[in-house]
Amino acid sequence: MTMNRAFLCVLMALIALSALWANGKPAKRYLGAGWDVGALPPVDMAQSLDLLAKLPLDGIRFSFRAKFPDGTNITSSTAMDGRKWPVDVFDPQFDDVRKITALPNMKHCFIGVRATPNKRLAWTDDAAWEAFAHNMTVLARAAKMTGVKGLSPDYEDYRHQFQYSLEDCDPPLDETLALARRRGAEVHHAIFAAYPDMTLFFWHFLDRHFPHHFTGFTDLPQDVRMRQDLFIAYLNGLFDVLPPTARIVACEEDYKYSAARRDFYKAIAEEKQFNEQLLDPVHRKKHRLQVSLGFAIYLDAYRHDNQKSQWALGPDRHGSFAGHLIEDVEQATRATDEYVWFWGEKRTYVPWRNPGIASGIYSCRQYSGDRRQTWDSLFPGFHDSLFRFKDPCGYARKAWASVLSGGGDGNVIAGSSCTSLDGFMTWQK
Repeated sequence: MTMNRAFLCVLMALIALSALWANGKPAKRYLGAGWDVGALPPVDMAQSLDLLAKLPLDGIRFSFRAKFPDGTNITSSTAMDGRKWPVDVFDPQFDDVRKITALPNMKHCFIGVRATPNKRLAWTDDAAWEAFAHNMTVLARAAKMTGVKGLSPDYEDYRHQFQYSLEDCDPPLDETLALARRRGAEVHHAIFAAYPDMTLFFWHFLDRHFPHHFTGFTDLPQDVRMRQDLFIAYLNGLFDVLPPTARIVACEEDYKYSAARRDFYKAIAEEKQFNEQLLDPVHRKKHRLQVSLGFAIYLDAYRHDNQKSQWALGPDRHGSFAGHLIEDVEQATRATDEYVWFWGEKRTYVPWRNPGIASGIYSCRQYSGDRRQTWDSLFPGFHDSLFRFKDPCGYARKAWASVLSGGGDGNVIAGSSCTSLDGFMTWQK
């Protein structure tokens, strides 16, 4: 074989391999969530499209607000309140959402919804569960019609109603487990009927009650039963009706952003090894094929007011809070299947223009004082690091192009007084 033919073969092999890599593992993506994007209606965020377009995020988690004719509020927190929403209640806001999802970096937006009630639903109450399924369908329809990737249900029990645990008012355990599975199937059948190829972005999934403590158990389903947990049965109902076109993202909060759990590689390994054992064996193949695992980063933890708090992460070994955040984001990005999501409270993702004015909704908690400051200004280098972590090759190409065009740092060798030798190496050209 001549040298030219050998070179051609190697080149063709590299092209084939790059095609495989391009179509293989999904790209790493960042989702922004928190008080600002969660509270501001789409009409307000649409006033700052140019600012959103500059973010290193791939989407945001936002919510709708509306009212019933009698003035009662409809929010992301009222989906389980037992009252059916009008199907077209959010339609007037669709154009503003489409403006957001039309941005090149906003193709992975999700509609947030709280999937725990303000008052516990009886598992035997057909009407209440039908209303919840209907309201989730309204949101699924809204997502499909606006280019939103899907829904992001939050199953944290904010009102301490213990919906997904057996209570004294419930039927016997076996009967309630069957009911929970049926309700999970009913709710998600309605969702997928409205949006068959949607993505469900869970903040709490299989490890909602069972975080990384599985290694001492040999029979996980029996442990679930012993705890009288109903959530796993509910999720089995989801898998009963999960179509092959839909995806689930288990970017589980599970306090992964607490000080005790910074080993993302260990966490992802344990989740992949143990979590699917909680499911009905008939659904484990679906879990492997259609569920991706990811991580949460709590931004406020890196500048927590109380450094003795369990949420406070403190500075890195060099005394830098930003450095600690960036180190953790880098590891989370490498370990995740696809998504890392951020939760932020006391700062904002962008300096919103007239927040709350367009919609007539203004919240002092979100936008007063230092809470007008952005996360990137609080943590210098944060945005630049996100661009670098999720696309290192693209970032390097841009940096090299900047150097070649004279816009970079040039020779950055400390203390160097040398002049470049002509043709010394190709990398000096």
